[in-house]
Amino acid sequence: LALEGEGIRRRVAGAVVGTQSSWQDLVRFSDQPNAFLSDRSYKAWQAAEKQVVLRHLDWVVQNQPGLWARATAFGQLTLHRADAARVKVGAHATAYRTTLVFQDSFFPIAARPANVFDQGLQTTVHELIHVADLELTLSTRPEWRAAVERAVADYRAQAPALATEAERIRLSLKLGIVFGYASEDLTEALAELGAFAALEPSMAAGDWAKLNMKAEAFDFLRREVLSAPSGAGAGAAMLAALQHKDAGRVREAYDAYTRVLAQAPS
Repeated sequence: LALEGEGIRRRVAGAVVGTQSSWQDLVRFSDQPNAFLSDRSYKAWQAAEKQVVLRHLDWVVQNQPGLWARATAFGQLTLHRADAARVKVGAHATAYRTTLVFQDSFFPIAARPANVFDQGLQTTVHELIHVADLELTLSTRPEWRAAVERAVADYRAQAPALATEAERIRLSLKLGIVFGYASEDLTEALAELGAFAALEPSMAAGDWAKLNMKAEAFDFLRREVLSAPSGAGAGAAMLAALQHKDAGRVREAYDAYTRVLAQAPS
């Protein structure tokens, strides 16, 4: 990212949300395969790797507790490690429902000194937003489409004619979608822009301004992604719907999704 600035200013953690163990009880490191990600090869977590991820999650708990509440509203997060030599997916980390998978390539970027932003932390937050967006309940909202759909379409139309990555980055910044990856679909746009909105309090003001995020997008992210969910029981209702769907119980799944929609903001 061709940006210059003071770089990320790491904030000293304030008061702990709950006890030190309370949020960590919502995190489980697993060395076993996951049924939904069976095409990947898993490996054992190393203690130092766990500490890197826990440091990022602690940052979220301290600085964006609303996002943490949304990401854990569906229950415990399960974290896996994947062997880069046997994984075809190029992402540093991926998410599926309440499962996060960290690739070998994640840890070198997490060890880099932060310049404009902490890339390892940004990646972790990006994946947590995917969890919060379970079943695309956030990224399909009309307000989100209205905020970013035009910019995404403009990037897709103009980027292929640009010869260099630097030119494409300048275009994505001009359009306010930060990186071209946000143009993949509205779900990736939510996770990508949401991660930078989450990092905003710790970024230098000049660096944040250069991202040129549209006010409508930023307002939606603060209100619907970085704030705690207001509907009590929405997480349990969504999990029930998923369980019925996975079991092939069509009528029960339909009824459960209906209850989820009834609790969604109008």
